[in-house]
Amino acid sequence: MREPKAREQVRTTTELEEKLAKAETKKLNEAATLYKKKMQEEARVVRKAAKTRAKEERKRAAEEKAAKQAQKEQEKRDRDAQKALTSSQSGKRALSKATKASQSERVL
Repeated sequence: MREPKAREQVRTTTELEEKLAKAETKKLNEAATLYKKKMQEEARVVRKAAKTRAKEERKRAAEEKAAKQAQKEQEKRDRDAQKALTSSQSGKRALSKATKASQSERVL
């Protein structure tokens, strides 16, 4: 009689251990899944921040480029206006001589 009881007890103990092992495995899998999702979310946040930072940097660079271009154009208009004022005061003949002289220097 002892032998069947002992076998039943061993079987019950084994089943209980297997259930506990399965429960522990399930718990570990859930924790791993939760950790993986958390890491993915953190990576997504980092990527989004980097994308935003890069977008702002491009915007700032474009604004600087536009400001520099506008300044350059303004300086060119100022030079042209000054040149027009100077040339009108000196007369056509002097301007023509100066232009021919500068062209001959370029050829040399």
